[in-house]
Amino acid sequence: MALLSYIALFLYSFAILLVFFYGLAQFNLLINYLKSKRQIDNCQKFNFTNPTEIPLVTIQLPIFNEKYVLERLLTTIAKLDYPKGKLEIQVLDDSTDDSISLKPKN
Repeated sequence: MALLSYIALFLYSFAILLVFFYGLAQFNLLINYLKSKRQIDNCQKFNFTNPTEIPLVTIQLPIFNEKYVLERLLTTIAKLDYPKGKLEIQVLDDSTDDSISLKPKN
């Protein structure tokens, strides 16, 4: 009977210890979140009304056997409202099915 109570006490202590470490991890996340909220945003701002300031954007579409999604994906990407000279779309297709032969309908 004493052995059973020691096993139960050990399991209970172990569970409490796991909850304690989980709480520490959550507390660490909270501290990091609060620190990041205090930082000043020093990101570069772009003026989209000035065509020379618009950055070049590359969109990569990794695809593998996405036969049923590919047409919708390409049609949606083609509808992006971004200057055509500043937008590069790369379709990275390693498919083994016939999805590589599909073309979007315009």
